[in-house]
Amino acid sequence: SRDVGGAEEAAGGAGPAPPQLGMDPPLIKLHHLDLTVRSSGSAAMGWLATKAASLFSETVKTRIEQALAASLQKNAAALLSRLNSLGEAYWPAILDAAAASVGSDGALALGSSGGGGGGSGGGG
Repeated sequence: SRDVGGAEEAAGGAGPAPPQLGMDPPLIKLHHLDLTVRSSGSAAMGWLATKAASLFSETVKTRIEQALAASLQKNAAALLSRLNSLGEAYWPAILDAAAASVGSDGALALGSSGGGGGGSGGGG
């Protein structure tokens, strides 16, 4: 039997798998779609084709939205896969830094930028 997803590694005490960047499915909405068909023949044929296309404009709009969302997801998946591969070595340091910056109450502890440590206090 083959171990999938690193469960064997996690069971061996190596700790949890590193986080993975991801993307929710995109929501693309076209608010307006204006279809115009130009005919190389008569102007009447172009008008008739445009009128016929306008009857299906909602279907065309839906298909365009679906195609754009699918294309965006496909291209984002390739990018996220590459980013996850590149960032895998850096996650432990990022998580350690994040843990050090968050207090026990869950508040983010922002470090001083070193701008006020050596003055006379300004009381004067």
